[in-house]
Amino acid sequence: DLQDWLDFLEERGRTVVSTSLDSALSLFMVSLHDRGMSPRSMARKSSSLKGFYKFLLREGHVQEDPTELLERPKIGRA
Repeated sequence: DLQDWLDFLEERGRTVVSTSLDSALSLFMVSLHDRGMSPRSMARKSSSLKGFYKFLLREGHVQEDPTELLERPKIGRA
């Protein structure tokens, strides 16, 4: 799940420890939607990103968690 995020950042010359990734995260989620990704898959990616940045914050690799304001996509009932 994280590889898409890493590829997205690399295409834009950014890294996972870049500052001010809030707008990049929003653009990333929009790009997933535009590619036709299901809300369930988008929610999984969002969850993976949140866990990844919590780890980076805990280990001291980042100073802030850019996923704090990231909203999980709404998933309808199956």
